[in-house]
Amino acid sequence: MHLDANSKRMAVSLARLSSGSKIVQPQDDAAGLAQSMKLDTKITRLDASISNNSNFRSMLQTQDGLAQKIQSALLRMNELAVLYQDISKSDDDKAAYELEFNELDAGIFDMAGKMYNRVDLFFTKGKVFTGDALFKRP
Repeated sequence: MHLDANSKRMAVSLARLSSGSKIVQPQDDAAGLAQSMKLDTKITRLDASISNNSNFRSMLQTQDGLAQKIQSALLRMNELAVLYQDISKSDDDKAAYELEFNELDAGIFDMAGKMYNRVDLFFTKGKVFTGDALFKRP
């Protein structure tokens, strides 16, 4: 009986010595195992947050690119509106300005309605982008 218990303790001690580790089995240090699992969980959560932030950054870059194109179109529309008011312009010139103006207008509404992974880039309907999630405003 004592010989069997001593043999088991000796086997555990030899396993520890041969592995170079204090912990060979989970029951050797339950508190240490719990801490290790807690840290693993935190690492997994941080990795998910990093992924979310990376996706959010990509979405913002896409939104920024579209916003720059919209700004360029608005500037051109402003220029066309001023050119249209010039009394020296012919009716054909004014018709061309109006056509381009209307095409730019349609293009702006097309760009403003773009989606990123099924999320509307510009019309959020009261939702707030946080990088971690999409929340409704209180």
